[in-house]
Amino acid sequence: MVRIFRHKDLEDYFKAIDYRDSGERAKLVELYEAGKVIALSNVKIECDNAFLASLSFPQTDAFKKFKSVTFLKEYAAGRGDAFGLKDVFERDQGKYRYFIEQMKSVNAQIDTICKTLFPRYRSLKAPITWRVTETVNENVHVDVYNEDLPDHHLRLFVNIDVVPRIWHTSYSLEYMLANFLNKLDPAFVRTATAGRICHDLNFAVFGGFDVAGREGHLKHIAFFDPNEIWLVDSRKIAHQIFYGRQAISTDYQIDVASMNDPSKHYYALVERYRAPR
Repeated sequence: MVRIFRHKDLEDYFKAIDYRDSGERAKLVELYEAGKVIALSNVKIECDNAFLASLSFPQTDAFKKFKSVTFLKEYAAGRGDAFGLKDVFERDQGKYRYFIEQMKSVNAQIDTICKTLFPRYRSLKAPITWRVTETVNENVHVDVYNEDLPDHHLRLFVNIDVVPRIWHTSYSLEYMLANFLNKLDPAFVRTATAGRICHDLNFAVFGGFDVAGREGHLKHIAFFDPNEIWLVDSRKIAHQIFYGRQAISTDYQIDVASMNDPSKHYYALVERYRAPR
């Protein structure tokens, strides 16, 4: 189970849900849409952690966020070589095929869990990203970049390494809007899109990579063990990968109308806080 070192002055948004308990599972969507960090118990992803941890991938952006669904489609069509994976396996075809079997199995397990937990969600796209490069002391951020993403999203994370993945988490987006929106120019807040506001607010509060680890804000520390599964709407909780080597994340694009409560979408949250008072 996840080990959490909580800061006493920071909101405790961590929740535990027993995957085998249907009553517990019924609470999960509401918690997720409320921006909680949810650790699942009594479910693990079955994979060959030792094999996966033994692999050495190029430290490039392509492998930092490897688009597994796209790759598997291209591989099935005979075009998998374009992704550079064969070089990782030194042309060892057996090893290469075993990795692909692992990827297919893990992706299928993840998709089953997502559909079990969110039966009403309508998925528009269902990317599954394999993060197979080392990440150290990433900057604290919410996952809203300099663009507008009107969809809801489903973020599930799995640590497939043999060592813990370490996250720091900080303020919720709602706390940032309530307490730091005055850091932005009022004219910008009145006219900018929700995505731009969240992007600029993120940098106004936490800065960028140049101050990573030295932001001076409150944080919880979470150690996610091998095969651990957790979920969080990462647009709503500021987070930092402090250390990790191999993990998987979903970024399912979800029709907002299929949310339990569309008013919990981050656009709606921004609109409530920038409305004249």
